[in-house]
Amino acid sequence: MTSASPTVATKRPVEATPPAPSPLLAPAQPQAASALAPVGSTIVLQPPFTVVDGLTVRSGGSTVRLAQLDGPSREAVCFDNAGGLWACGLRARVTLHNLLADSPLDCRVVGQEGTTPLVHCRRDGTDLGRELVVAGWARPRLDQQADYSSEVRKAQAAGAGLWETGWRIRTRADPAPPERRSSP
Repeated sequence: MTSASPTVATKRPVEATPPAPSPLLAPAQPQAASALAPVGSTIVLQPPFTVVDGLTVRSGGSTVRLAQLDGPSREAVCFDNAGGLWACGLRARVTLHNLLADSPLDCRVVGQEGTTPLVHCRRDGTDLGRELVVAGWARPRLDQQADYSSEVRKAQAAGAGLWETGWRIRTRADPAPPERRSSP
């Protein structure tokens, strides 16, 4: 009688593949585009988009920020007319997300902020920055006021977005709403 030798299985290392990142769990800080885009160049961003804050959009490996505008930070909290607090940074992000829809963005680079291109973007032929200003979720920087004056007037007259409460964004130095602070 011959005895059969036992079969020995060889172990191969298991390769782990990292899970795909979720656009819902985007980091608070934007990741810059892989290469600096020269001023005057065009960047075309395709959906799906991740909205980093009310002025910053990520698509694939590219992150851009709308130029010449200010808006609430990602986690900004604002005062309402009664002195209460509300999540204006979240509302600004939601507005930008809804404006983007599923249309590509054609963006012209006008500068850099660190490694993030500062851009003017058009969606279906419409200037995205102007839409945000009219909606009240962005406003021009002080040196750009003339370029957006009619959009700012429309937003103020309608009490749109942050104009409803006068752009009262809480800072770390604000321990309580202005109406509730006691005077010394």
